[in-house]
Formats: sequence, structure tokens, C-alpha cells
Amino acid sequence: MEREIKVKINGVFNLTDARYFAAAGADYLGFCIDENKPDFCNHIKIKEIISWLEGPEYVLETQNPVSDEKIFFYKEETGIQHLHISENIPLIPLSADVKTFKDIAPENCTEMALHSIDYPVFKSSKSIKDILKYDLERIQTVCQSKDCFLDFIWENVEDIQEVLEKTGAKGLVLHGSEEIKTGYKDFEWMDEVMEMVK
Repeated sequence: MEREIKVKINGVFNLTDARYFAAAGADYLGFCIDENKPDFCNHIKIKEIISWLEGPEYVLETQNPVSDEKIFFYKEETGIQHLHISENIPLIPLSADVKTFKDIAPENCTEMALHSIDYPVFKSSKSIKDILKYDLERIQTVCQSKDCFLDFIWENVEDIQEVLEKTGAKGLVLHGSEEIKTGYKDFEWMDEVMEMVK
């Protein structure tokens, strides 16, 4: 049976995260292609990581304007079919034919902002309490017509469950991080989250 809540992991840049989340059932693993970012992965590193994995789909992530040529190159080299862009990047039709995730702040959510986005990603640094107080209705409305993901600052698993239930969102964004040492990380909290969304 297909899981109702999809999980996307942003900023995967080590094999420890990649293997853990793939085995835990994450639906999408994202790789940053911005060379100025600490979690940057070039096409060689991406291919090396995904060669160990089965299950997830993969996403190219950028906070910078990106050319069709760059997307074509990464698609050709890695086979990746999805693109995740930040809110400040205008969405232009890409002849590279990729499905698009795009960050959007709840308060900036308009019909024009959502146009041509396959998967809106509501992203906010506000507290969960403030999101539920000020943004809930707006998010609920969009979630009725689009498969939305939520990328908030989560304090605990209960907050995640409450917000998913109240908004009707179909997806959750979590984030990769540094290893404690090569090949080792503490995934206790992530275990709880992945168990909750099963």
C-alpha cells in the first residue's frame, strides 16, 4: 500500500544520510548543485551516491537561477528528473522537462506564485504556533488542489503530525546534515519521524 505522506530529504551530501533515508522509505532525495554551498554535490558525487541506493526518486536543488543547459547536463549524467528551486527564482518554462518543487512562504502564496509549480513547498522559519495561527487557512486552501510539501522548523514529532493533519499536506521536507564521524550519525529523531509517516 502506498504511503499517504511523501517525504523529501533536502541537501543530501553523504552516503550515510542517503543510505539511511533510502532504507527508511524516503520518496525523494535532493542534491544541491550550487557550487558555493557547503552541501554542494557535483554530478560525479551524485552518481556515486545513488549507485548505492534503490527506491527514492532524486531531485536537483538550487537557490540560484539555473539554465536549461545545466539541467540537461545533470539529467544526462545522473538521470534525475526533478528540480527544486528557492522562492526568489522566477519559474520559467524549462525545455529540460522536469517536475518542479518550489519553496514559497505561506504569506506570499498567490495564484500567480503557484502557477506551473508541480509541488509547492511551504517554507517558513516561524514557530509552529504562529503558522497554525496566521497561515493555516491559506495553506489548507492550496493543499486542496495541489500536492504540497511542508518545510518548517520542527520541534517534535507531535508538531509534525498535527500540522500535516490540519493542513492536509501530502508531503514533508526533512534535511540532511553532517556526519558525526565518517559513516556515523544519530538518527533517533529521524527514526521517530519516519515511523510516524509510515
